[in-house]
Amino acid sequence: MGMVGYMQQIDQRDWSVATATVINVDRRRESSGAPHGYRNYRTVYDILYQYEANGNIYMGEILKANAPKKLGETFPIKFNPNAPEESTKYLEPSLGFLISGIATLIAAFGLIGFFMIRKPAKSRTGRKQIKTREEQL
Repeated sequence: MGMVGYMQQIDQRDWSVATATVINVDRRRESSGAPHGYRNYRTVYDILYQYEANGNIYMGEILKANAPKKLGETFPIKFNPNAPEESTKYLEPSLGFLISGIATLIAAFGLIGFFMIRKPAKSRTGRKQIKTREEQL
């Protein structure tokens, strides 16, 4: 996911910049953790904003923001000049996406390698060897 997000941001480098205005903020609590075990709760904010592009007004949203924004607050966004209804809060590609993608790949291949090494090797024939009567004596 991280690498996909980073590649999307690379594709958005040439998008136009506009000023967005916050028109709604929803605050909610989100939980993570085991259903019957320890749970971690955090507050997140879903922010609805509007911006002008090519003389028209469009809306976009930021889901699960860590920090709230105030109604009427302005901030820069980027929008696709070929499809102005597409916008993003990311002005530059974020290395965080790339690093998380690489870390996930390393962890996945590390686990696969660990289990491959731990798995006992089967005998070459795949059958139990039976000793002849002479070998048993």
